Amino acid sequence: MKKTLVVLASLLVILLCCLTSVFASGTYTLVIEAVDKEGDPLSGAWVRVTTLYGPDDYRSSYEETNASGFAVFNDVYSSIPSANVTIYWSSVEVAYETVDLGDGENSFVIVCNVSDLTVLAQDSEDNPLIGADVTLSWERDIPQSLESTTNDQGLAVFQQMPYYEYQVETECKNRQVHDGTFDFNDSATTYIADCKVHDLDVKVFDKENRPISGAEVLISRDDEWKASEFTGYGTAIFTQLAFGNYSIEVSYESAFNTTAAQLVESLVVTLHLNITYSPRTFEITVRAVWDDGKPTSGANVIILDSLGEVVSTGVTDDNGYFSDLLTEGEYVLNVSKNDLSKVENLTLTNNTMITFSFDATQRTYALIVEVTGENWAPVEGALVEVYLNGSLIFTGETINGAAFFNLQEGTYRVVVSAGDEQREKTVELGEDTRISIVFQKGAASELLLFILAVLGVLAAIVLVAWVRRLITSKEA
Repeated sequence: MKKTLVVLASLLVILLCCLTSVFASGTYTLVIEAVDKEGDPLSGAWVRVTTLYGPDDYRSSYEETNASGFAVFNDVYSSIPSANVTIYWSSVEVAYETVDLGDGENSFVIVCNVSDLTVLAQDSEDNPLIGADVTLSWERDIPQSLESTTNDQGLAVFQQMPYYEYQVETECKNRQVHDGTFDFNDSATTYIADCKVHDLDVKVFDKENRPISGAEVLISRDDEWKASEFTGYGTAIFTQLAFGNYSIEVSYESAFNTTAAQLVESLVVTLHLNITYSPRTFEITVRAVWDDGKPTSGANVIILDSLGEVVSTGVTDDNGYFSDLLTEGEYVLNVSKNDLSKVENLTLTNNTMITFSFDATQRTYALIVEVTGENWAPVEGALVEVYLNGSLIFTGETINGAAFFNLQEGTYRVVVSAGDEQREKTVELGEDTRISIVFQKGAASELLLFILAVLGVLAAIVLVAWVRRLITSKEA
C-alpha cells in the first residue's frame, strides 16, 4: 500500500511539472541593458540569451549592444518562464544572470564586471613616468592587446576593461623597462609599474673647478639611442632614462672629454675640461604680486650667493618689479613686504624672471603720519590715534616727528594730539601713504592778527577823536 502511494505521488509531481511546462511555454521579448561598474553603457558587448526548448534542449541567440548599451531579443521561445543571460566583453565573460520572464516586454539592467583599469608607471625615484608606452595583453580564444601613453601624472587609463588577468609591459625611450602581470578585479583597479628608469646628471667643470655653462653633453646608449643637452651652470640633467650602458661625451669650444656609465640607478657623473672658463652675466628680475593680481610695490628684495653673502638689495617699483645683473650661479632670493616674507632658491643660467605671490588677505599698506610744529620742526611724542568705522584700532606716538602703521585697505580717521591742540584727517588707504599734520600758525593767522591790531589802533584813534570833540562841544 505504501509503495502504491509513493508511486502515485511521484506520478502526480511529474504531471504537475508537465502541466506547468505546457502552460508556461511561450514567446518573449527581452531588452538587455549592459552597464559597467560605474553604470556607464557597455557598447559593443555580445549578449547571449539561452532558453529551454524541451527536456535537455537549450538553445541560444546572440545580439550586440548598441551605443547606449542595449540589446533587444524578439520572439524568444522558452518552455519555462526564465532565461539565462551571458554577456561577453573583449571575449571575456563579464556577467551571467538567470532572469524571470513575463508577458509583454522584459527589461533587465545587468551590471558587468567591467571598469577602468589604470596603470601607474613610475621611475626608480617613484616619480611619475611621463610619456611612456604601456601595452596591456590578454588571451581569451585569441590574443588581444591595447596600448596607451602615460600622462603627466604617469597614468595610462584603459577604459571599460573586463576583470581578468593581464600582461603589462612598459616602454620608455625605445626600451622595455617593465613586464608584469595584473589580476584585475573589483578591489584591485590600479597597477603600479615600477620601471627600470633612472636620472643621469652630468656635471662639467673647467681646470680650476668652475662650473661651465653652455657645454654640450651627448649621451648614447648601447642600442644606439642618443640624446643631448647643454649645461646650465655646469650641469646637464637627463631625466628618466632607461637602464643600460651609456657613453658620455662633453665638448665646449675646442675642449673635449668622454667617459662611460652603467645606469642601474640614478647617477651623477663629473667631467673636467682643460680650459679656463669665464662666467657669464644675466639679468634677474623679481616680480612681486598679490594673489589677486595687484602688484606688490615697495617689497624688499635681498639676494644672497651660495656662500650666504649679500650680492644685491632693493625694493620693487610701483609695478612690483626689481631687476639686477648677476653672474651665473646659485642664489637665494628673499622677498618681504611688511610682515610677509618668502624665500626661493635659484640657479641663474640665463635671463630669468621669478615671481613671488603673497596672500592678498594679508595685504597691508604703510601709513606714515608726519607731525610738525612751529617753523616746521618735528613734534616729538605727539599722540596719534587711528579710527576705523568710528572705533579706535591703533595708537602710537611720534618718534622724530613720525608715527608708522601697517593697515589693511580701507578708510581711516587719523587724530593727532599735541599739547592742548588736536588735528585730524581722513585718509583712503589703497597704497603706501604719507600724510602731514601741522601744529603751527600759518601766514594767514599772522595776517589776521596784524589786521586785528591795526583795527584796534584805528578804533582807539577814532575813540580819542570822538572824546575830544565831545569835550570841545561842551566847553563851547
